[in-house]
Order: sequence, then structure tokens, then C-alpha cells
Amino acid sequence: MSNNNIREMFEEANKLVEKELETPLRQLTRKILNEERKYLYSDQKPAQRKKNIKDFIEEARKSGNFKSNLGA
Repeated sequence: MSNNNIREMFEEANKLVEKELETPLRQLTRKILNEERKYLYSDQKPAQRKKNIKDFIEEARKSGNFKSNLGA
């Protein structure tokens, strides 16, 4: 293999990794985990926590990002 082919192969692999780093599911998971941390370390009420998590999920559904990634 030439250096050019190896470079192209690594560039393609890097693009794939960057694309998958910040998926909609990861973003939603991070939001939910942060909300759970807030609940554990604050005086937040359980009802407020549940409402916020439902809002995060609904926001993700409405964004349309999950629909396009389901078949991938």
C-alpha cells in the first residue's frame, strides 16, 4: 500500500468516527444523565425531574433525527 492509500483510509475512518461521536441518541442520553445528576445533588422534586426527562424525549422525537437514523 502506498502512503496515499493509507492516508485516504485513515481520513475516511476519521470521518466515520467524527460522525458517530455526537449521535442524537448520545445527546439525549447525556441530557437525561445530567438531569439525574441534578436530581441526586439538589432539592429538585421527582415530578420536575420526570417532566424534564419527558420534555427531552419529546424534543428529540420532534427533531426528526431519530427517524433518519433508524434504518442506518
